[in-house]
Amino acid sequence: MLLSLKDYKLGVVTSSARSDVEPVLHAAGILQCFDALVFGEHVERHKPAADPYLLIGIKLGIKTGLVFEDSEAGIVSAKEAGFTVIPVADPQQLSSIVYQALGDTNHLLC
Repeated sequence: MLLSLKDYKLGVVTSSARSDVEPVLHAAGILQCFDALVFGEHVERHKPAADPYLLIGIKLGIKTGLVFEDSEAGIVSAKEAGFTVIPVADPQQLSSIVYQALGDTNHLLC
């Protein structure tokens, strides 16, 4: 799915440490899909504060966009930073949720 979104600016916002997340993204072969990353050590105030999403906006050069979030703290954080939030209750449905939000269900992965 991520490779099919190459025309979009993509970022990761997590309260976890870079040392915990970046190796997983690299091992999954998807690290290069992201234009910017925000880890817990990049901000003093974590989710639900807006700081992590304000920083990703700066790194991506955007003021708003779509955020796919699986936590209540993340939803509050992204909304406070001015982003449109799409809640993700079931991570296994993420591809479907993303494509539906983008209005393109022709690229669903089976």
